[in-house]
Amino acid sequence: MSCESCWDGYGASRPASVAIKFLVNSLKLSSSMEPKDSNEDDARAALTESECQDLIASKVWTVNTEWSREAEKLRQLAALDPSALSSEKVVKRTLRHLRLEDMQITEIDVGVSEYNEMEELILTGNYLRTVEPRCLPKQLKVLELCCNKIECLSALDTSPPALLQHLGASYNLLTEVVMTPSNWSSLLSLDLSYNKLQDLPGIIKILSQIPHLKSLVMMGNPLAMVTCYFSYVIDSLPGLISFDDCEVTVKEKQLVGGIRKHCEKKPELLKSARIELKVDSITGLPQIQCEVLKSNVYG
Repeated sequence: MSCESCWDGYGASRPASVAIKFLVNSLKLSSSMEPKDSNEDDARAALTESECQDLIASKVWTVNTEWSREAEKLRQLAALDPSALSSEKVVKRTLRHLRLEDMQITEIDVGVSEYNEMEELILTGNYLRTVEPRCLPKQLKVLELCCNKIECLSALDTSPPALLQHLGASYNLLTEVVMTPSNWSSLLSLDLSYNKLQDLPGIIKILSQIPHLKSLVMMGNPLAMVTCYFSYVIDSLPGLISFDDCEVTVKEKQLVGGIRKHCEKKPELLKSARIELKVDSITGLPQIQCEVLKSNVYG
């Protein structure tokens, strides 16, 4: 089944809960593969456990299970009992990790919050513009929103999942960071890379109050062009162990010690930018210029 068929009849609104049901239904046996009861031609009998394993091992029933760590378990349930996946309780109790990537999703609807055991939700490459916290599972620990169209995190900030440890919001349209530190007490990792963030001191002031932040990524933003960008961030956030996908060592922290206070005394340092351009080779220069250069050097 293609992703397009998932949205037949849905128009512009494409809820995440529909995408989940689409993926779950893709695990079901087609009618041509389901065994028939010997007494009733129209009855669909379940496979024995041995037959289930044989079918899964064969190439006859090949389905995509990469969208969840629990998809294979659901697939086996579908083989043992064709009606198992019709029970929403079973599905919602089983799914803990979910990847809804490139599925044209426009909203995280309230139906997603009913997956009470969900710990990881990856929504990379969709059309999300905002995230309502009431629509997220309470047990969520990882939320990945990379490559969407989100301009602000203010809605999510009102009441993010209490257990959330990682928030990924890279490759969006963020121009500011709206985060109430007390609402993010469990956050360990934050990815804000490749957005439109410019206010380095303002953003660092907010992030410095998030109590357990250990990993931060902000490269690819205009603020990353500030001359003392790396040193300023490391000195301002002493709890970091990883910054811009690089390990932060004790030695590095010692070397940049005092940079933050120095920048506070001279705020113009945070307004100057640095651009590095490395040219490995140049080809296509006119030969006559090379000859002139040689004559100047050697006389």
